[in-house]
Amino acid sequence: DEADISDGSAEDDVEDAAAVLGMTWKVCGGGPPGAPMLSPDSVTLAPDPPHHGRTLAVNISGINPVSTSGGRLRVVVLYMGFKVYTYESALCDAMTCPLVEGAAFELQVSQKLPVLAPPGAYQMEITGEDQSSVRFMCVQISFQVALPAARVGP
Repeated sequence: DEADISDGSAEDDVEDAAAVLGMTWKVCGGGPPGAPMLSPDSVTLAPDPPHHGRTLAVNISGINPVSTSGGRLRVVVLYMGFKVYTYESALCDAMTCPLVEGAAFELQVSQKLPVLAPPGAYQMEITGEDQSSVRFMCVQISFQVALPAARVGP
């Protein structure tokens, strides 16, 4: 008398495949061995997919792995494996400081994409260091910039 329960896995597989075609992210580490590193709960792009000539906002949230009153934030963008953009700022210019270990971590980085950004595969690496220059965050985001849509009509 076993019940036949469908878990809808075929539909789930289709949704997962669609998600893989969009933005993906992973933690890339790089801190000292044994040092606390941010493991985000959420990484999102707005808009997703990114559009030429529009501002792209990257939101990263999770739990702070460290307490720090300052530090550095670095954003590096690669197109087809080549570095095409680098941005550095004070950590506290990008988020509210001081950071408190165990508290909510919210970071938003925004940048306007050039109108002439070539379509294709991009990778963005966002790293954060505390006031002692110890890396506590490294998130690598992969996304696609599509060809601009053709305009129809006048």
